[in-house]
This record gives sequence, structure tokens and C-alpha cells, in this order.
Amino acid sequence: MKRIIIAVSVVLLICISFASAASLPKAAKLVSPDTVLLIEVDNFAQMQSQFKSTNIYKLYKDPAMASFFDNFRTKLKDRMQKRDDNDIFRTFYNLGIYPEGRAALALVLNEQTKDSNEPPFIIITQWGEKIDKVKEAVKDLVQKNLDKGGRKKDSEDYKGVSIETMLDEHSTPFVYCFVDDCLLASTTADILKFTVSQIKGASSPTLADEQDYSSSLSAAGPHHDIDLFVNIKQVLKIFASESPEVRNEMSTLGLDNIKALGLSVGLARLDNSASTGKAFLKIDGDKKGIAKILDIQSAPLTIPSFVSSSAYTATVVNLNIKNSFGELTKVLTSLAPPLAALLYTPLLPESPDGQQAIELKKDIIDNLGSQIIVAQSRSATAKDSSAEPDTIVAIAVSNSSSLEKALSTLHSKKLAPDNPDAKRDLLGHTLYLIEISSFLPVLTGSPSRTPLAEMDTLESQPAPKLAFTITDTFIIFGSEKTVEQALRTLNDKSSSISSAKWFNSARSAIQSSVGLAALEDTAPSAETLWQITKQSEQGSDAPDAQQQVTLGLSANSSGMVAPVLMFSEGDLINPKLLPQFDAVRKYFGLSVLSGTSRPDGFIFEYKTLPPVTKE
Repeated sequence: MKRIIIAVSVVLLICISFASAASLPKAAKLVSPDTVLLIEVDNFAQMQSQFKSTNIYKLYKDPAMASFFDNFRTKLKDRMQKRDDNDIFRTFYNLGIYPEGRAALALVLNEQTKDSNEPPFIIITQWGEKIDKVKEAVKDLVQKNLDKGGRKKDSEDYKGVSIETMLDEHSTPFVYCFVDDCLLASTTADILKFTVSQIKGASSPTLADEQDYSSSLSAAGPHHDIDLFVNIKQVLKIFASESPEVRNEMSTLGLDNIKALGLSVGLARLDNSASTGKAFLKIDGDKKGIAKILDIQSAPLTIPSFVSSSAYTATVVNLNIKNSFGELTKVLTSLAPPLAALLYTPLLPESPDGQQAIELKKDIIDNLGSQIIVAQSRSATAKDSSAEPDTIVAIAVSNSSSLEKALSTLHSKKLAPDNPDAKRDLLGHTLYLIEISSFLPVLTGSPSRTPLAEMDTLESQPAPKLAFTITDTFIIFGSEKTVEQALRTLNDKSSSISSAKWFNSARSAIQSSVGLAALEDTAPSAETLWQITKQSEQGSDAPDAQQQVTLGLSANSSGMVAPVLMFSEGDLINPKLLPQFDAVRKYFGLSVLSGTSRPDGFIFEYKTLPPVTKE
């Protein structure tokens, strides 16, 4: 009976221990209200499981990519082993395990930490049953640091927790402690102690008590595999404390009204393992400055029929251009009066023969509507998938006849003077051409200062031509070829983007009324990047290659994948080992981004969708 009682007691103690570990509060309840950045994974093990359902992971595991990633892992391992023995990144890379519960990174910025030599951050990681391996790895790291000439301060007992401080050979601090199954690490003891005290039951105000935090992330849901919070109010408070001039400039730009950004990411949370992200930019009070200039207006999503079915991206921005111009003028008048005056300087002065001056606001801005369209396409006959795509930009017009009258005069008098071939009729519209070479002195400076080699190169290449045309509802810009194609598509609506299967699938994934919509079939743009990468010279073990530090994906020997810092020297990947793009095309589907304006800010939502089947 005594043994049974002991056994039951042990089990109860274990259960209580795990319950304590599992009940670790959200990171916002453990960090200071002065936190300016918080990135949190609520359940790291679950996030990894979700990640394995995404197309990114499936691409990583595809046999066609095996040679590429085997080479990548080998080089990454070699690179990490070349780092110092007391390097923390090397230590945890070699450990080859990842947190099981909560993982968070917080950056704290206030009057005490703003001038700190080291970034004032804290890392909170929950390891579950792996905690003993982590403790052993940290113990080994401390010893290697001592061997390398570093030092260790005396331990400090704080609320029953032993806080350790290690300094490497360059006196860079690393302050850490273990609480239950958690490893807490920081560059500053005070930041670490605040978190320890919260875990131990302190009632100090925390980031979670800030209304900006709770409202931002609440609006950003519902999926929270990864959360990000930016405390814009605190950042601006620190900058504004520098001088009254800075405060005034921030107010003019409308930054003092912008309070916070909340972002949530859900991995493989939608049908067909699609992922989603949602962000909320919180604004307190009326929008002004930059926020007012970019204040999109919700309207039914419509795409003009001149956008071709060959387009693989289409972006629609519903923006009242007149209002935006008025606010821009107001901002510039306050910050840079000479620039504001330029906006009202005639584009074309009044002529002796009685031709009225052409003014930006009166003759152009006031004749524009409230929609901007940007689309990219690639010709089906194009042989080089890495070639530049055809881009078209269109702006809605409210008075096409007045706008065309002004632009026609400006074109003939200033943009293409004495050049009758710079204008021609096409399908009932006028096509206006502009030689880019005529702007080169403006863009590159005086020709006398242009290097001879560059001048020879410019002269040997055919000068590209821009073009624009004006329809009843839009002014369309692009290369001569793309504007011609737009007019032909307008004349033959059966070839417009509304007939494209990918477009209709992407369109159905967002609400019908939005202020911003960016739809894309990602395969063509991914193929372009793929081919450019394959054709690059990178991957040649060059000793003088430039070192880079990037955030990416890494995999250890057990095949687990997680976001990590990758340290490369230019040859971390070998592009020649990439397969042909057709072998992986199936992993590149659709993406949709939508945005709406609310009285209290802006909401943006992003979704990845599976590829559409061919017609």
C-alpha cells in the first residue's frame, strides 16, 4: 500500500508539473507595456505540424528538390561548424530540436533601453520534455565560452529563480534562466526579471493590458498560429521625445494617430491546406497625412475589360485621387512649401497664341476618377520565361474629353514636340508615344558627365517607347505593345481577364466590396524568379563571396523544418541543382490580398490558394 501511495504521489507531482508548464501565459502577459515588437508562436509543435501541410513544405520534400536541399543542408552545416564554439546559433543548430510549446521574441524600447549597446530583447521558449537537453546544451555553451576567454557572473537568485549572466570574449551579455520547462534569454537582466516576476504571479501592468494590443490582434484573427504585434505608438513616442520639430513633423504626416499593427498567420487552416494572414493597422481619431492620402474606399470589385486574359496579376486600388492630392498638398505645404508650390506650377505655360496654361490639378487631377489598376502579363509566345513581364497601369477618369484635351496639348508641345509620328489612331482611340531617351538627360544628369561606355551602350540599344491612351473611362499607360494590346482586348471582350479561370477562382476568395485587391497566379512570377536563379553564377565556393544573414527555413537531420537564421557566404545554394520549373509548378498556386478602410484603421487579409486546373 505504501508503494502505491508513493507511486500515486509521483504521478500527481508529474501531472502538476506538466499542468504548470502548459499553463504558461501568453507572451503579452509576460512582457513590459513598453514592448515595441512581439512575435509569438502559441504552440510551436502544432505550428510545425500545420506547416507540413503547406505547399512550401511539400516543395521541400519533393524528390525533384532532393539534390538541391541535400547540398543546401551540407553547406549550412559546414557554415555553422565554422562559427565559434561559444556561438549560441551553432549550439542550438547542433542540438537539432525545437520548442514544443510557446515561443516568443519581444523587443522592449523605452527611455532606459533606447541607448543600449545591445538590442533590448527577450526570448521565451517552452521545451516540454526536451528541457533537460536544452539545459545540458546551455551548460556546455557556458563552459565553451569560458574556454574562449569569456566570463560568467555570479548567479542571482530572483524570486526563487537562478538568473545567470554570461559574457563572451567581446563582453556581449547573454542573460538567461530556466523556469519549469521554459528557457528565458535576454541581453538585459531587468527585462528578464520582469518576465520572471510575471510568471511568478506579479500583477504589474503588461503589454496584454494595453488596449492597442488586445484590439489589434483581436481584429487580426481568427487563426493565430503566428502572431506579430508592432507597438507603433511606443516607437513614435521615443522618436518624438528627441525634439519638438520631430513631434510636429509626425503630426503633420499623421503618424501620431497611428497606434499599432496586429498580424496573425494561420498555416494550412483553409480548405485544400491553404494559408491565411490578417493584419489590422489601428488609427486613433480621424485619418490625416499619409493615412488620409492612402485612404482606400470600399467598392464592388470590378476589372476593366481591356485587361487581357493573359494577365497573371491584377491589382485594384479604389482611391479618391482628388482627395489624396488635396491632402498631399496640405502635408507638403507644412513640411516643404517649395515642393507644394511646384504642384501648382504650370506644366505648360500660357502661349503667346492664346493657348491656356496646362496645370496639374485643374487640367489633370480634377479629371481623374477613383480607381487605379495595375496588371502584369506575359505573352504566350514568349520563349524566355525570365524576361520582363508586360505591365499596364490604368487610372479611372471622370471627364475623358477634358483630360485628353489637356494631355494631347502637353504631349505635342512638351513630351513629343515636332514629332507627328508620336501620335496615331488605333481602333477609335489615339495612341500617344513617348521616347524614353528624351528623358535620359533628366534622369542621368548632364550628358557631359555620362561615362562614355554607358553612352555607347545606350546608343546601341533601341530606345524603349512608353505609350498612353484615353478611353471613356480610363487613361492607360504602358509600353507601346501593351497599350496596343489593351485597346484590342477592349474591342474583343472575350479575351479579357474576366474569362481567365485563375482570376475568377481568386476573385471568389475575397469579399465583393473592397478598397484594395491584389490577385495573382503565382506560377508565372515564380517561374521567372526560378529561371533567373538557375541562370545565376551563384554557388561557386568563391572565397571572397559576400557574407549574408537572412531569415529562412532550415532542416536538421531528422527532417524537421522551422524558420531559423541562415548564415551564408553567397554559395549556400547551388542554383544548378534546381530542377526544371515544370517539375514543381504544382506547388505554386494563387494568392489574394484584400484591404478595406475602417474609421479606426485599415484591415488587410492575405490568402494562399491551390493552383487552378487547366481549362
